[in-house]
Amino acid sequence: MAKRILFDKFEAAILLDYYIKCNDGKISKETAIETVSKKLRKIAENRGIKIDDNFRTFAGIKFQMMSMESAYKGFTIVKPDSKLFSETVKMFIENRNQFNDILKQADEMAK
Repeated sequence: MAKRILFDKFEAAILLDYYIKCNDGKISKETAIETVSKKLRKIAENRGIKIDDNFRTFAGIKFQMMSMESAYKGFTIVKPDSKLFSETVKMFIENRNQFNDILKQADEMAK
């Protein structure tokens, strides 16, 4: 079994960005989850992290999206939020420039 790797601020920014796109009706939930999964897997590969078939899968991202939804809405929906996700939402609300800088870096990491 592969070592569990916790989300970082770059991954959280991508997850929030796609949660908002989905929440705003710009893309489907399935597209958002699939795109996040692919981006996060690519970031790990670019960082030289050895990943397996279970790393940042569709099912795992779907679960994390529920946690991000709780952070975004400010109360538990299905899965409680995490400290990182709450901090990411707070940054998005209170310091959009900082959030956008992190998201831009994350997008570069995913290329």
